[in-house]
Amino acid sequence: MDNLSGTQYATTQARRAPPGKFRLKKYTSFQCTLITGIKTDYPGFTKCTLTMPLYSADGSVILARAGAELRGEQKVEVRTGQSSVFTSWTELETPTAGNGPSVLTQLNGLGTDAMGRSGTDAEIDNHWGQKVGGALMLSLFKDTTSNFAKRASGSSGDNNYGNTESTTEDMASKVLDANINIAPTGYVKPGTVINVIVAQDIDFSSVYTTRN
Repeated sequence: MDNLSGTQYATTQARRAPPGKFRLKKYTSFQCTLITGIKTDYPGFTKCTLTMPLYSADGSVILARAGAELRGEQKVEVRTGQSSVFTSWTELETPTAGNGPSVLTQLNGLGTDAMGRSGTDAEIDNHWGQKVGGALMLSLFKDTTSNFAKRASGSSGDNNYGNTESTTEDMASKVLDANINIAPTGYVKPGTVINVIVAQDIDFSSVYTTRN
């Protein structure tokens, strides 16, 4: 019966949108070129520059010039099977006409591919050499220690190499466990053109005016 009950949503209040003349509309998508490279082994900061001017919602005002700088972060680890890197973009700085100060705005942007899907395509290193190498090393250790113990026990019935064999296998197993869980590393090169989508409306009316 629970499945027959529809989901209840709270009532919301309508509000006036910011003027289209100075509004960067929610979910606007634009392109920028990476200045910094990305490597996902550790969290890091990212920078890119706008490839084209960014226009207001009604198309009448340039809100950010081509070459404006975006700053953001990469802090999400790539998991096995993933082929893209997640980035978030937090700030936009654009120069103004003449010698005036630049304009800074908080930008809750999300890095996407050309289709608007989260993530930027990346070169992925799954570290198969280390993972497979660990498995081969474990197998080799087991075979070597087992053969050594058998030969030594055959030459003298008083010799017991069980502890050595067990300890060696245990060490190899720990090395394998450490290597098999290595996370993939994603790389995005400087100069890569990526897409950014804006998460909310941004009102530039407090910093821009137009001449009559």
